[in-house]
Amino acid sequence: MVQTHAHPRAASRQDEGLVRHARLSLKVFPLQDRAFLRVVGRLLDELGARADPEPRSLEARLRPDYPRVRIVGRNLLAGDGVPGDDDAGGEEVWYVFRDGTQARAPLEFE
Repeated sequence: MVQTHAHPRAASRQDEGLVRHARLSLKVFPLQDRAFLRVVGRLLDELGARADPEPRSLEARLRPDYPRVRIVGRNLLAGDGVPGDDDAGGEEVWYVFRDGTQARAPLEFE
């Protein structure tokens, strides 16, 4: 897990592809791609150091290396039925899909 800022629940969520930044949580898919998770965390830190990050800004920074990347924000007023998201604690949640969708795709190794 890439942890950008300390969070009390972070240690218990290590295997869930989770990145936290201030009041923002990112669920990164595919869960097994730790390299992508690290890249997302690093770019989020860079964007967050300048201002509050926006999904499209992060998406634009990822797109040169991950052309199918897609980031979707979860509406905080309505649950979306994704297991584990009901404990977001008022945080904004973004879903970061390396391949544009959550569907399983083979990992690519360089």
